Amino acid sequence: ACAWYLLADLTDEEKRTFWVLIPVCVGDIVYVAIALRLSETVAENIFGTGHAIQRDAVRSNWTNSGVISALVATIAASSWMLDMPDDNFYNPRNQLFACLSANALLFAIVGTLMSSLSLAYTDHILQEDFKLFYDDFKGLIGYPLMFLIGSLVSLFAALAVRNHLLYGRA
Repeated sequence: ACAWYLLADLTDEEKRTFWVLIPVCVGDIVYVAIALRLSETVAENIFGTGHAIQRDAVRSNWTNSGVISALVATIAASSWMLDMPDDNFYNPRNQLFACLSANALLFAIVGTLMSSLSLAYTDHILQEDFKLFYDDFKGLIGYPLMFLIGSLVSLFAALAVRNHLLYGRA
């Protein structure tokens, strides 16, 4: 109902650009649902289970994921700020490029924040307490990595759309 209300006063070209958001949002929802399920499996495959878990290894992974996510955020922000590849603002492919770039920036920021908050929360706890934390919040271990992957996929898709608009089929 809200979508129809928002679309009521728009021209046909403006309505076409609105519908670009739908597949991007559905793709985000599907990816986040998959990431929530896979992050626990990723944590178990990377770090093992039970007594084999090492606090420093997990914290190192969070640090690396956070730093790379921050670097991807700068690339995604700069690609989002580029001029439209086509002169027609209402071209759905232009809008798709902008949506995917914004999506990459959002995933990178979330990955950076999750890494930073996880590091801050586990900074003062001991190895034995970290094992309990790992058992209780196993999914949290893999979230920064999953959001980093999501940001990279969105960024590469945005740049592929931009290159297709600028140069056509290769």
